[in-house]
Amino acid sequence: MGLAAAFLCLALAVQDDPPDDSKIRSLIEQLGADFLEEREPARKALEKAGKAAEPRLIDGLSNPDHRIRRACLELLTPLKTTSALRRASDLFVQDDDAAVREAAFRLLLALRMEAEDAIIGALSSPNPEFRKGAVQALSELRSLKAVTRIAELVDRESDPEVKKSAWKCLLASGKPAEAHLRKYLRDPDPAVRRDALQSLNGSTEAETIAAVVALFAQETDEAPLEQAYLFLLSSPSSAEPAFLAGLQSPRQPTRLRSLQGLKATKNPKGLAPVGELFLGECPPDVRSAAADYLKSLGTAAEAVLLKALDSKENVVRLSAIQALGEIESEKALEPIAKLFREEKSPELHEHCFEFLRRLGIRAQTHLLAALGDEKRELRCQAVLALGEAKSEEAIPRLLEFMSELDPQLREASEEALALIGPKAIQQVQKAVAEGRVRKSAAEAIEASFVRIEVERVLESQLGDDEFSGFYEGQFKELETFGRDRSVPVLLRILSEPNYVFRRSDRHVQVEDFRNTMKELAVMALGELGGEGALPAIKAFAGEESLADPRKKRIREETLVALHRLGDRKPLDDYLREIRQQADALLRDDKAGAKELGVDNLFSLGLLLTRLRRLDEATQVYDELLAALERNKMEKTRLDSYKTTCYNLACLHSLKGAKAKAVEWLDKAVRAGFRDRGWIRKDRDLDNIRDEEGYRKILADDSLFEKKATDPGPGDR
Repeated sequence: MGLAAAFLCLALAVQDDPPDDSKIRSLIEQLGADFLEEREPARKALEKAGKAAEPRLIDGLSNPDHRIRRACLELLTPLKTTSALRRASDLFVQDDDAAVREAAFRLLLALRMEAEDAIIGALSSPNPEFRKGAVQALSELRSLKAVTRIAELVDRESDPEVKKSAWKCLLASGKPAEAHLRKYLRDPDPAVRRDALQSLNGSTEAETIAAVVALFAQETDEAPLEQAYLFLLSSPSSAEPAFLAGLQSPRQPTRLRSLQGLKATKNPKGLAPVGELFLGECPPDVRSAAADYLKSLGTAAEAVLLKALDSKENVVRLSAIQALGEIESEKALEPIAKLFREEKSPELHEHCFEFLRRLGIRAQTHLLAALGDEKRELRCQAVLALGEAKSEEAIPRLLEFMSELDPQLREASEEALALIGPKAIQQVQKAVAEGRVRKSAAEAIEASFVRIEVERVLESQLGDDEFSGFYEGQFKELETFGRDRSVPVLLRILSEPNYVFRRSDRHVQVEDFRNTMKELAVMALGELGGEGALPAIKAFAGEESLADPRKKRIREETLVALHRLGDRKPLDDYLREIRQQADALLRDDKAGAKELGVDNLFSLGLLLTRLRRLDEATQVYDELLAALERNKMEKTRLDSYKTTCYNLACLHSLKGAKAKAVEWLDKAVRAGFRDRGWIRKDRDLDNIRDEEGYRKILADDSLFEKKATDPGPGDR
């Protein structure tokens, strides 16, 4: 029998019986054999022996044969043998064989925190791969002891990959790295300054704040300037002098950020210097930012803006007029009306008119005068502005325009009379009787008035974020207005694919606004009923466009409306279907399946609430929150958590559990539910309006400030 075969038999024997000490010693010696077929059986046998072989493997680290030292290190690595630490550290530093040093390093990395000092020592290795590996390991360990050495490595390292890793590690080291990162605020590389600022953001150390203030004052590169600005926003008291000083900077970006900072921190001390900047020569974006700041001060900035009306520069006057309009300054009414009458600049003329339009009924006299403007388009706008202002004094003039040959002016007058409402319609009917207005025109005005009122009631159900929800009796106003008048308009909204809502152009997300208004029309029909409502909703429910996932809420509301009107089967079937789908999807491990399951639970909770099955709805929402937690679905949590909490607040309020309702409302708002307008109008929360916790939440403006990180508005 040959030597290799003999050791193979020995190894196989070890597989059957636990190896004794002499067998282990023999196997370790065999690790130094010349041929692989002799070494491998011994290695496998020692792997199988595991912890039993550990003491002799440690002894093998002192073996004069480099192959045995290396193999013992490799076998000790998966065992994470801490008692080998000292010897492995020595081998890593002193061994003549490169493969042994590499194996020793891998063992040190496997020992993690126990080998922290040895890994820190590896930062001084002449081998860049060892330095890089040590940095990565220390970063994963979040080693506090290594911060100073990492900072030194960033300074002296010549290998770009190692330097990059060390820099990332230093940036992630938090508070212990702060003193080291401060000095990089003076680094010539703007990317380094930017990264250092990002890591320092939120620091309250006086020395760090002073360093950032100094950088903000002299920074010439956009990226670090932006980071310095964001840092200062988190420390308003320290930011104030920096932003005020920044207004005098010769650098436009610094002035711009200073203006934005003064506005964001609501600092009134900038009024005088910003006013000076606004009235003087400056680039358009700086003037615009100055105007935004002045607008944010409201009436406190009126004096500056009124002074700007006397400027010789049109651009200053235009900006001032716009700002005065946005703060609805009544002090500006007469001087701007004078400019409107006297100035020849078309752009200035139009801006003055827009100001008058914004003030509405308060500018009635001047809007009436604008009916004689030489520009036809502006006369039409004045007609509509008087209608929006519900100016009863304008009715006689508008009736005169009904006989105009100009169809655009005639149509605008009809629209304005409809907007003014009942008193205008009475005058129209009187004019019909006197033969001054055609009966068909009067009927068109009446129809337009009804349509305007129905759309107004629907739009009044939008919250601050332009989405809506539901509560019992939310369409009582339409019922009071008259079912016979409201229902035909609601039917038109559903039956006409290209129905144009009057105020759709005033909404940023036009398509979202259209969808929400159609959803509200479905809900209103379900509540009001009336002749033609059931077949209209059935027809609408069959529209192909409702298959679009973005219209899921509208589709579900059609089922609720049908249920209310007596056709219960479609909703009952749908409830069973989404319950089954939710259960199946939450058991499915395919990508995205659980997220869809959560979405189905959300819909199920909404629909059960609509049916006033409150306990079942509460249970479903509890399931939803448990699924989010269990499956760690962070993205889905961002999308649905806040609204689920809000809906639970409503459910507990309806059930009379006031303390729980307030608790869930607080969770919802803190999670990003910032639609205070909807909270105030949602009748489901009426039971907790007098609760101290509710009043405290609604009074805290900071809770409702929109943030850039906020997810989009969810369904309610």
